[in-house]
Amino acid sequence: MTTTSTTTLFNLFNRLGVQEYVPLAPFSTLKVGGPARYFFTAKTPTDIATMERAAFDHGLPVHILSGGSNTLFSDQGFLGLVIKLGAEFDRIHESPDGFSMRVGAATSYAKVTKIAIARGWTSAVGWSGIPGLIGGAVRMNAGTRFGEISDTIIRVNGILDGKNIAFEKNQIQFGYRKNSLPPNLIITEVELSYDKNLIKPVNELLQKVQEYRLKRKSTQPTINSLGSFFKNPYPSFAAELIEKCNLKGLQYKSAQISPLHANFIVNNGGASAHDILYIAGIAQKTVFEQHGVMLCPEVRLVGSFDHSVGLCTEP
Repeated sequence: MTTTSTTTLFNLFNRLGVQEYVPLAPFSTLKVGGPARYFFTAKTPTDIATMERAAFDHGLPVHILSGGSNTLFSDQGFLGLVIKLGAEFDRIHESPDGFSMRVGAATSYAKVTKIAIARGWTSAVGWSGIPGLIGGAVRMNAGTRFGEISDTIIRVNGILDGKNIAFEKNQIQFGYRKNSLPPNLIITEVELSYDKNLIKPVNELLQKVQEYRLKRKSTQPTINSLGSFFKNPYPSFAAELIEKCNLKGLQYKSAQISPLHANFIVNNGGASAHDILYIAGIAQKTVFEQHGVMLCPEVRLVGSFDHSVGLCTEP
């Protein structure tokens, strides 16, 4: 960047309250990661569009911070601009009939799940217990075999290349932990709707949720993790393959393959991103050698990583 260009960018940053060298570990459920070079909390879609255009014009990488429940930040942090959606994007507007709602991207997935179940939305049973925010849930098509967020999406609103844009359901292809939305789309709001013919009695759904939660509590760790680390290579399951390799409970420094669930890698306190990737690389390599299956990470890696740890992110 030229001196004039740099000055213009910094003047904008100062005017909008951009912070520097903000630690990212507190924003991750795994509690690891270095600082963001620049960190901005957006209050309006206009803020987002302004910052996105400025970052693009100055060749600055951008990462949109969601709930941090599926993101592994590098130990070196992120040498670009991290944008966090502010409280103004934490909102839910329900239709009077209870069959649809408009949800801000910074809204808790758990909050939306609770409301959807109270309205009898059967698919919401599959959302139960999944952490994070709606924006991240849409990006990863979060859910389980009992239901995914894509079951209810009718429209996704966001910022793309500095402009407001909307994607209708028929314009989006959803798959297992993915969708066809542009990678650089910044999701700001999601519109959800449910077929009234599929509505089930709330008591019936609550019973299923309770059974599901009890099962999760007995089989999944509650300490710092990112949830499932690898995608399931159906018809096989990542946890099953890792466990068959006798790796359940394997520990490297403070990183450990959970003794409760072999597809969870936990931070027992003081682990680094390198430690997490190192032990994940062991699991990936061993499963491939013993079963011929290359496990693909479900978690997003953000920042610069030392790939000598042995984890293949694009098998």
